[in-house]
Amino acid sequence: MRLLTTLLLLSFLVGCGHKGPLVPLGAKLPAAPDNFKAQQRGDGFLLSWNAPTRNQDDSPLTNLLGFEVRRMDFDSDTPCATCRDTSQQVLYVDLEYLQNAQRSGDLFLVSNDGITPQRAYRYHVIAETGDKRQGALATLDVVAQQPPLPPANLKGEGLDRLVRLSWDEAAVPGADCNLLGYHVYRSEGNKPFPQQPLQQNLVAGTRFEDLGVTNDTPLRYAVRSVLLVGEQEVYSALSEEIVVTPREGR
Repeated sequence: MRLLTTLLLLSFLVGCGHKGPLVPLGAKLPAAPDNFKAQQRGDGFLLSWNAPTRNQDDSPLTNLLGFEVRRMDFDSDTPCATCRDTSQQVLYVDLEYLQNAQRSGDLFLVSNDGITPQRAYRYHVIAETGDKRQGALATLDVVAQQPPLPPANLKGEGLDRLVRLSWDEAAVPGADCNLLGYHVYRSEGNKPFPQQPLQQNLVAGTRFEDLGVTNDTPLRYAVRSVLLVGEQEVYSALSEEIVVTPREGR
């Protein structure tokens, strides 16, 4: 009788006390992604992280399938260290297809739009294995700012293996903002603009020369202005794009 009572009690505890899918004892779960960052660009954030290479038990991670990105928002004036997690999935990055992400080695970059200035946002990114098991969270909080306007009047001149660009200086929206410079982006054909600019360093003025390009190839260009708002770098949306074709003999 005592044995039967014990078995019934254990059955009750297992059936009622567990939430979510069962994780087998000793299952290998991914570590959290590294270097999780958010960079505001216009009315969205560029999120970036490095994929984990090991599981939480320090064994090699060999069956990574993708990443789930989750988001919640809250009042930027209210500390949210212990907020209830109301985050919802906003993106899923599948390593096989990468339809909504760009990848460079183990670095992943995705855009998430639809943010409101002066709202705070909490993002989670979670690695998922081929058997649909999720690992540890990487988490960050970021406050959305009023983004600067993109540069106007972008113009280009195609020369021999050279493109010269110029644009109007971007307006600074407030006294607490400082214009740091500009980033230039280039693409070809129907390819989307890369998330990374042509060069890492900011362009200080309103002119730029793109050297060593291939003649007779139409090239698409766009520019972002970069402001310092308080201690936060904020990028504008992309400017209107132009197409320039370099040609020999010009």
